[in-house]
Amino acid sequence: MREALTTKRQLLMHITADSSFKIVLNVIKETGTAAQWRPLRLRIEHNDIGNPSKSQRKLLKDYGIMIMHTPKFDFDSPIRSLLSDGILLGISPDGTTNPFWDIMVITSQQTHKDENISREQAVIAYTKTNVFAEFKEKEKGMLSKGMLADLAVLSQDIFTIPAQQLPSTSSVLTMIYGKIVYFQAF
Repeated sequence: MREALTTKRQLLMHITADSSFKIVLNVIKETGTAAQWRPLRLRIEHNDIGNPSKSQRKLLKDYGIMIMHTPKFDFDSPIRSLLSDGILLGISPDGTTNPFWDIMVITSQQTHKDENISREQAVIAYTKTNVFAEFKEKEKGMLSKGMLADLAVLSQDIFTIPAQQLPSTSSVLTMIYGKIVYFQAF
């Protein structure tokens, strides 16, 4: 941790279980202040850390530690509560090739239904937050002037269809860096 802080390197930590999570948070706190760690955008990959306590959530928020949630690994995560507490939540698909399956899971299939997030929150986690996690928020992640024109036109409205139909969504047009790289002829 000291080396990462000294060299200003982002850490992507794979932490499993709440006891190791507690240990890592204590080491982070012991090695630097929130002001020192926040610019490094620490990431906890997979979100297999259990349900953080109130003090742990405060530390996550204060230190800017991002939770990179992998929907297929954790149906028990308090993702809505984490977002409500101001903790940055990204989606780390870890090999899942269908982002709409991930969106279906985190918006409708959490073990505790009150922890499902909205589809808008899921899309923001997949785009804007993930771009922030990789220090690219000045280049991409939003449709606005001066940003890279990475976008997809989808086969259906993912905000209005029934949840179980989300995985059948496909791109009919994909643009990367403002150039069309895929077009589905009808």
